[in-house]
Amino acid sequence: MLWTTHDADTYPSEVATAHLLHGEFLQRKMRHAEALPHFEWITKRFGESEVWAGLTTTQRACYRVYDALRQSSAPADQVRAAGEVVLTRWPDSVCARLIRRAMQRDEAGVAAGALDTSRQAQVLAGQSSSVP
Repeated sequence: MLWTTHDADTYPSEVATAHLLHGEFLQRKMRHAEALPHFEWITKRFGESEVWAGLTTTQRACYRVYDALRQSSAPADQVRAAGEVVLTRWPDSVCARLIRRAMQRDEAGVAAGALDTSRQAQVLAGQSSSVP
């Protein structure tokens, strides 16, 4: 893995991107608990700043923390807190719309897996602008 061969202090954006992509790969394989540390590495390392100027890597990582917690049936208060990070920092983003939709479904009693992760990946990758 790139993060084991490249120093994160020298190549922080590249290592963060590798963590994001690997975490998203693990989520597509329904391995949410394994994916979570990759997203958390980015959110802890970059905090309020963006990994790459003009891109949404930090935003996506924050969204993925929320989604991994939600999909792995973490305590509701922990899931909501992770979602609030995105809703507060990027209220008009695609990620915020996905979270609001998931919260509505959860409140309506729909199973946590109702928003399929391949659809999320398409929306986050910009292949579709519509949120189901």
